Amino acid sequence: MRRAAFAGNPGSEVQGFAICDDSQRWVNARAKIDGTHVIVWSDEVKQPVAVRCAWVEHPVCNLYNQAGLPAFPFLTDSLPGVRPNAER
Repeated sequence: MRRAAFAGNPGSEVQGFAICDDSQRWVNARAKIDGTHVIVWSDEVKQPVAVRCAWVEHPVCNLYNQAGLPAFPFLTDSLPGVRPNAER
């Protein structure tokens, strides 16, 4: 597994994440790097079911790989909504 990196001061948070519970109400989330994992949370979501990173039209995201390339937008769910290559 490759180690995640981000642009920012040590201890600063990673930007560009959203999180939801089973109500599918998305809220902006806080995130931080912990070893090779990104820990994502929000005080508004007590039991998260999905996370999305940079999943907006013009994302503000400071998550990069070790080569300095920005993270590709990703999601952990198959909930309805905007999806790449979705049938219209």
